[in-house]
Amino acid sequence: LSINNVFLDLYRANQIADTATVTLRGGVYFRTRGFNDTVANLVIESPGGTKDGYGSTVVTGAGTLRLTGNITAQNLDDVRVPAWLGGNLWLPAATTVSVDTVKDTLVSGPSGISGFNGQIGLTIGANLVSATTINKTGSGVLQLAGVSYVQNTVNVNAGALVLGNSTNYGLTQVNVGAGGILDMRGQNNLQLGSVIGAGTIKNFHAAQTAATLITGADNTDGTFSGTFVSDFSIALLNVRKMGTGNWTLSGDSSGSMLGTLTVANGIGVPGAVGTRGSGWSK
Repeated sequence: LSINNVFLDLYRANQIADTATVTLRGGVYFRTRGFNDTVANLVIESPGGTKDGYGSTVVTGAGTLRLTGNITAQNLDDVRVPAWLGGNLWLPAATTVSVDTVKDTLVSGPSGISGFNGQIGLTIGANLVSATTINKTGSGVLQLAGVSYVQNTVNVNAGALVLGNSTNYGLTQVNVGAGGILDMRGQNNLQLGSVIGAGTIKNFHAAQTAATLITGADNTDGTFSGTFVSDFSIALLNVRKMGTGNWTLSGDSSGSMLGTLTVANGIGVPGAVGTRGSGWSK
């Protein structure tokens, strides 16, 4: 089922075949109006621009959109409005979310260890109502900007994961792979269950605003062997460890500008995390 630059409303439940791959092109505004529906896959493309100022948008209201397959954001050539999924989203036990780079928006960070910065290609602002493992692939940027009160795992295998304003994923573990980035983008007091992996946790914000990541809410033990980075000296990355779990930091961030590492509960075991600028403090 392909939809191009229109408003599409459902006025009854289960109007689309459960096995369908739904492709949204351009400025599609897809509303389920509080009804439930199930589809297999969701594909989002931005050729064709926007409709009435909207990029491709899915809104469920009080209903739930159930996806049994994967989500793909591809052929992204319009930088004005990222695709957005809102409402309630049910995902299978394991799903792949692939996000391409938005055309001509990828730039390197200001230092050799800060990775890249790119335009957000897809925002999932929905309430994630099912326990799932999201495997993030593709070189683009995925934003999580909703809430989830069930145990989830997000594997950032490639590209970047950005946390949106007022998100709460207190039971979600984020595994930042060696080629992946978790980017705070100037947001503060955003809560994750735990963060592990070997990638990069950074703060990039064009207006040079500091950021604070809160992790440890799921009370599990974990190891992060990657690096912490701030792209600007007046927009430092701060991290607050909460919960009863042990968090081991075994990477080397001695070449980074960093803010404050606060261990509010549990045990934080620093490795060669180094200090520069204001440095880590406990």
